[in-house]
Amino acid sequence: MIRTSLAVLAVLAMAAAGCGSDQDPALSGQLPQSSTSSSSSSSSAPSSSTSSTSAVPPPDASGCTGAEAGVGDDLTMNVDHAALRSGAAATWVLTVTNGGDSEVELVFGSGQDGDVTLSRDGDEVYRWSEGMAFAQVLRCQVLPAGATATYELPQPVLDVEPGEYQLRASLAAEPKPFDVATQVTVE
Repeated sequence: MIRTSLAVLAVLAMAAAGCGSDQDPALSGQLPQSSTSSSSSSSSAPSSSTSSTSAVPPPDASGCTGAEAGVGDDLTMNVDHAALRSGAAATWVLTVTNGGDSEVELVFGSGQDGDVTLSRDGDEVYRWSEGMAFAQVLRCQVLPAGATATYELPQPVLDVEPGEYQLRASLAAEPKPFDVATQVTVE
């Protein structure tokens, strides 16, 4: 437990100092689960990428000026996924587009990029982030006008029964696009 705590402190200190690289899994934003955890959720790290006419770097703490809380009126979000099968792997792909005429600075308050929930009959039965721990570090990503950023949320095993669900996806940044809500079928 002490070794894990020291490693977490070292990662947080390096992230706060702007050290490390996007290739370093220890600095990806998600912390490993303790071996004493009773959760069966995986701790695989989420990833993000961007696409536009010019390269957009992934979120980091350098140059972060902050953002006003609220909804980004020029931001839209979509969620994609392959066929959903109970007991199989799933990857939620959040795609955020800046449809405005000026850049938008997305400010993430932790290592978490977003979240996805599945509900049935009004009861939440699945939350992607359940049982995960995320680094509490400020990260920023500038999204130029017309640019798109993609965030992947991998789930090694989708542990829900087959059936119809209400999916809700959200971005863990400010300003944020409106959440996406849609019906999905898990086979």
